[in-house]
Amino acid sequence: MMNSQSFQDGACAHCGEPKNVDVFGVPFEKPYIGPWRNICRKCRTEAQKITWASLSSWESFLMVNLCYLDGYIDASPKCGIPIHPETKRILPGLKTLHEYGLLSTGSQPGSTPDGMKPLYSIGEGWFQDQQRPYYQFLIPTLHEEISIVKVKDLVDRLLAHADIVTTVWSDCDDYPVSTDGTVNEAREVAPISEEAAQDEVVQDEAAQDEVVQDEAAQDEVVQDEAAQDEVVQGEAAQDKALQDEAAKDKAAGELNKMYYFRSNAPPDGHWVTRSRDAPDSMMIRTAEWFEFTTSGPSTVDEIDEGTSTCGMGPDGKRFPGIVKLRPLAVQVGAREWTGDLDLLRLVEGVCQRVGLKKTFRKASTNYLGGTASLYGYVWNVEPREVAMGSITQSS
Repeated sequence: MMNSQSFQDGACAHCGEPKNVDVFGVPFEKPYIGPWRNICRKCRTEAQKITWASLSSWESFLMVNLCYLDGYIDASPKCGIPIHPETKRILPGLKTLHEYGLLSTGSQPGSTPDGMKPLYSIGEGWFQDQQRPYYQFLIPTLHEEISIVKVKDLVDRLLAHADIVTTVWSDCDDYPVSTDGTVNEAREVAPISEEAAQDEVVQDEAAQDEVVQDEAAQDEVVQDEAAQDEVVQGEAAQDKALQDEAAKDKAAGELNKMYYFRSNAPPDGHWVTRSRDAPDSMMIRTAEWFEFTTSGPSTVDEIDEGTSTCGMGPDGKRFPGIVKLRPLAVQVGAREWTGDLDLLRLVEGVCQRVGLKKTFRKASTNYLGGTASLYGYVWNVEPREVAMGSITQSS
């Protein structure tokens, strides 16, 4: 139990370590003054994991994520640091997309080549940097207020859009990866669970083929013409039934492909940041660009088994509330380096065209009031005693 002197000394109420320093022991430029200011950032991150693990509704996940984006909490289960200052430029767009049920897990605004800057690292020369916008989000496929057909339509339209590069996968499924050291560059890969289901279908079809062969042998011994006519009629009816069933299976198969890994990004990655340098200001205009950051996975080999793009629980597993809604992880980025594409507005436009509504507008606009009960305290009350294992969702 920490005493009052510990609070005055800036020690964490839970672990006793200094509160306002980063993982390297460097003091924060601006100390955190939010609701969990009596514990250090590492403990705040763990508290977030406990909170997320206790949530059961998509609305709750959206609300606590907005708390992170707006800075009321300076850590998330995925990222133990605050959002980057540049993200504030696109916060309105990110928050609007939460109203449609899109939970942001990563983003970056675009930029044109900025002004030349001194090369501080070597004390001479000049450099420029540039970035393309990208946006990562989760959207549930098993939510009663979000049509699974509309989710499929949203993903298909994003994959087909000429101005962006898109990668999609199931956030709660695992995929077969290469084991021979090569990279699986397939642009469409079924999740492991789907592959197992397909194997069962093949086995069932083989068993059905044996039945058909037996029926054919029986037909040969039928001598009665009337009986043969009935068999012919029955086969015709069976053919039609099989055709109808095949059509249904095809439609279901197309829907199930929504859980496949799919991408139109280059297998070696969609680069979103680049820089160049030169000895003088004239030469930099023709200098070669060097790309050094991608937007995220572009092959199934880059998706870590058993992980979620929104972070993991205190037990190292995916959050149960996320798993039950089986969300898709979607990653979109601008194709061009021009810096003039409003990516978030583009995604919102596609949401509107497929018929998604602002179903979660109330949760998004009143998330502070809603999350007060989720975290177990009122926002303007300092949590003097934080029990790391007792932060649970209220009834």
